[in-house]
Amino acid sequence: MFYYNSENLRHYMHSDYFHHLTFFLVFCLFNVCKLATSRDGFLRNPMLKGPGRNRSWHRREHDWHSVATSGDLNPPIEYENTYKLKPDGMFVPERVKAIIKTVLQENLHDQIYHKQLMGSRCLVLSDIIKEKVRQLNLARFKIVSVVLLGEKKNQSMMVSSRCLWDSSCDNFATCEYSQGNICAVGMVFAVYQE
Repeated sequence: MFYYNSENLRHYMHSDYFHHLTFFLVFCLFNVCKLATSRDGFLRNPMLKGPGRNRSWHRREHDWHSVATSGDLNPPIEYENTYKLKPDGMFVPERVKAIIKTVLQENLHDQIYHKQLMGSRCLVLSDIIKEKVRQLNLARFKIVSVVLLGEKKNQSMMVSSRCLWDSSCDNFATCEYSQGNICAVGMVFAVYQE
């Protein structure tokens, strides 16, 4: 048995054999850690058999462009189908009609018809109505809001609409408002999404 004292150890550490052995051990340790660790930092089992082994050791190029590395950290959520054919709560036209009436009164009070402004005003009013109807928490209903603005010049106006829907679940509400030389019609359609 060979014992190291300080003189023998100093001589052994300065030999070429010691340097080669140290380099070899560091090289082996580095390669084992490199093989056992994937790019994402998780250790992989080198004894793993089956199709999972090839994925962990020989990853394809498209695997590196995953959701975490592409910049989109919140992937879209996909929900399972519930096969629910009837809604929990029904669309109540009277409540929605009151919402349409208040929005039209608040926004068209003391307004004059200008044909350059009325197109954008229709969009704004329909968005306001849609947001207020969404606050009623009608789950699984698609809400469509339409506002028509016209100028009163002693003419008649008729508005009609047609829809293809399930009359047991789907419904609509409409309200007319006129003030000064403006006449407005607001319509909201609620279609149940199965």
